[in-house]
Amino acid sequence: MGGNDSTEYYEPQDGSGDSSQIVWQSSTTNTVDQTGYDNWQIRIWDKSSSSSKVLGSAEELNGTNATPQTYGEIVPTANDDYVYFASNIKINGKWQESVLSWSLKSAETQDKADIIGSGNFPAATPKRRHLCRLSRTKKPANSKPILS
Repeated sequence: MGGNDSTEYYEPQDGSGDSSQIVWQSSTTNTVDQTGYDNWQIRIWDKSSSSSKVLGSAEELNGTNATPQTYGEIVPTANDDYVYFASNIKINGKWQESVLSWSLKSAETQDKADIIGSGNFPAATPKRRHLCRLSRTKKPANSKPILS
């Protein structure tokens, strides 16, 4: 990569999965200093097709490769129906931490992110099949997370 190389390379970072599918986040690495930004993309691999594909990216959603980072480490999660992630999304000119989902079943919404809530720390549960968000309120060290 030379100093004028504008090619973006996505480096795999965090992910989750089971024996049937894996979802992960990759972020660009390049010669431009992007401290404080996260130009991510979400990919999924499924066993039935033995292939992977990009579900979405920060650049696609926000129109820029300079999406501000969110608070904490965000790990994409999935169940049989949806993939969940959180990112800053530009809404009415302001950056807002938002929980995103991608449908894995509906052909008309596949590959399109839906904003399903504000905040971050999404979690997919295999049995309950819905989103849980952890509160970011400071709690004593021995307390349990509050689901909202």
